[in-house]
Amino acid sequence: MDRQSGCVYWRYQAEAEVRTAIEIGSVDGQQLVFFGDQDGWGYAINIQDGRQHWKVMLDAHPIVMITGSPVFYQGMVYFPLSSFEAGHALNPFYNCCTFRGGVNALDANTGRSVWKTHTITQPPKPVKRNVIFVRQYGPSGAPVWSAPTIDVERGVLYVGSGQNYSEPAEGGSDAIMAMDLKTGELRWKQQLLRNDIWNVACIGGISVNCPDEEGPDFDFGAPPILIKTSQGRDMILAGQKSGMVYALDPANSGAVVWSKKMGRGGILGGVHWGMAAANDALYVPISDADLMGKVIAGEPNPSISKLDVNTGELIWQTKVNFSCVDKSGEAIKGCRNGLSAAITLIDGAVIAPGLDGVIHAYATDTGIELWSYDTKRNYQGVNGLLGSGGTLDAGGVVVSDGLLLTNSGYGGMVSAGGREGNVFLVFELSP
Repeated sequence: MDRQSGCVYWRYQAEAEVRTAIEIGSVDGQQLVFFGDQDGWGYAINIQDGRQHWKVMLDAHPIVMITGSPVFYQGMVYFPLSSFEAGHALNPFYNCCTFRGGVNALDANTGRSVWKTHTITQPPKPVKRNVIFVRQYGPSGAPVWSAPTIDVERGVLYVGSGQNYSEPAEGGSDAIMAMDLKTGELRWKQQLLRNDIWNVACIGGISVNCPDEEGPDFDFGAPPILIKTSQGRDMILAGQKSGMVYALDPANSGAVVWSKKMGRGGILGGVHWGMAAANDALYVPISDADLMGKVIAGEPNPSISKLDVNTGELIWQTKVNFSCVDKSGEAIKGCRNGLSAAITLIDGAVIAPGLDGVIHAYATDTGIELWSYDTKRNYQGVNGLLGSGGTLDAGGVVVSDGLLLTNSGYGGMVSAGGREGNVFLVFELSP
């Protein structure tokens, strides 16, 4: 689309819903865009005219999907592998579970897989039968929900993994991992929560596929952040759905430098989709939203905070208590409290999309809210179509050349009650 007018230059129809961000890379003199879809396909499309350069299936598992953005680097494109097989566990006759998360590294020009590394090293095998005698498999799970992080100096990429879907518990779940960029060899992993085995059967009413030792589902859904401090020290910053934030030492196999509890946590976060860091400061959004009656013990702390990267010390914290009623006092459907979406850091402000459908901008020095904009409204599109905004979740806003760009609306099963929407909005930032 044209940035200034919204004019659509070309359109490409993927096989399934696209939730990833769009990555751009130059290959043999042509600009390509890379993305993945919900059915596990990876794509390379010519940026000039939308022609397909290649399309490949990224994993043999029938329920693989791509939620995290691919990352392009030096002629390679790295796709994270995730799956909603945990949702299929609701079916008591389903052989839960066999998916293993990981990363598939492709030649950016041809789409050929150069290496693929799973977060769980051992293939699943039969382990038991559920109460209606349906065969169960494991270990499984440990999906990679978000983009890998490239460490050029060490020649590795970092990913965060999710929980196990079925027994037995395995060391690749709820972990930060380092994989060799060229070979995919696992350099190290730091598991930060053990024995987290969970699937949707644990809250869905038909619980025969829920593990005997049910875990809390405390993924690493947000991508790891690699930062160099003013003291010249590299750190990996990782936020977990438990509400925990960690600083890890990449030079020492991911050893924990400091950790801090920022929220109560929950299936929808804690830290859900993304933090931001710069200038020795880490900004942490907290969701702490409940899901389908699954209530985590403790007081929720929906908020945004600023931490000192070197020590983990809290510099400021702003609580968020969004209004989810309209002017007449009626509850707004799909409106919830908390900051679940990835945040965006610009000079002087951190921009946080809220589950209430409002974009919030907070001052980086004080945490005071500078401005907000409610996207939950009706719009007349520049293409002549009517649309409406809704919940803001998952992907954050993009700021570039004085423009702020965002979609609005996050409904369906993955949103757990979020408000649907179908608009793409472009704002001009005031000086």
